[in-house]
Amino acid sequence: MIKVAEWIRVSDESQAAPEKFGIPAQKSVNKETCKRFGLDVIKTFQVEDVSGKDILLASETHELISLMKSGRIQGVVSREFSRLMRPDDFADYVLLSEFQRAKIVLYLPEGQIDLNDKFGRLMAGMQASIAGYERSTIRERLHRGNEENRKSGGRFASHLPKGVGHTKELGWHYTDEAQPVKRAYEMVLAGESLN
Repeated sequence: MIKVAEWIRVSDESQAAPEKFGIPAQKSVNKETCKRFGLDVIKTFQVEDVSGKDILLASETHELISLMKSGRIQGVVSREFSRLMRPDDFADYVLLSEFQRAKIVLYLPEGQIDLNDKFGRLMAGMQASIAGYERSTIRERLHRGNEENRKSGGRFASHLPKGVGHTKELGWHYTDEAQPVKRAYEMVLAGESLN
């Protein structure tokens, strides 16, 4: 059997939910890919709350690179290429260089990509470019939607600041989490010490 590392990544907490195309779904697809190619997972990397553009900043990425360089694995299995990276800058492609130097094969449900042959390099470059393009498109779509919501007085951020809520019934309002901050302002305005 071919020794591989399993790579799982979700961009935010909401993607990690079982009903989403999150961690359990990625594990399931990776399991099928392993059966298909005769792969033996010796280590699973589960990267949560990290965008595809920030993947090089994740400690798991550096651990994966070290494992690849060690020669203990011959491949990496992932649900889709965009789980590995969504490059925002050409410097992000350095990860592909690490795959090539360590002679690591990327195993995806649709097939394998070997960066040591010309077709594999072409496919990896195209997949990375497509993943980066998708990220830009998603970001633009979210920005347009948020801007329209903001103009109409609705909620325009995926995560509200702590202590702030928004519902159709109440509109914008403070939650119980805002009470300590409210009390602190009252104390300061009354000339009391926060100590």
